[in-house]
Amino acid sequence: MNPDEKARQRIKFERNFVVLPYIIFAIIVFIFTTIFAQPTVVLTLFGIFLIYNAVLLFVAFIKHYHRTMILLLILTIFVGLIFGISATAHFSARYN
Repeated sequence: MNPDEKARQRIKFERNFVVLPYIIFAIIVFIFTTIFAQPTVVLTLFGIFLIYNAVLLFVAFIKHYHRTMILLLILTIFVGLIFGISATAHFSARYN
């Protein structure tokens, strides 16, 4: 496999498994936060997306997509932080 084919496969992987799901996730979170203002639903969505990012990070590691792996590591950390902040805010409001 030459470097051009490998780069083409990496770009296709990023498009199909990173870019499009992030756009769909953003639309779903926007709909759920504007229509159904329930923090539990949004917290569940962030948790599912955190698991999706971790699995995708593992797949990028197996396929040796180094640039994609770094991108997914950063995105997984950010989604984890948002999940943690949302969970802390949700549960602290519940107990006060």
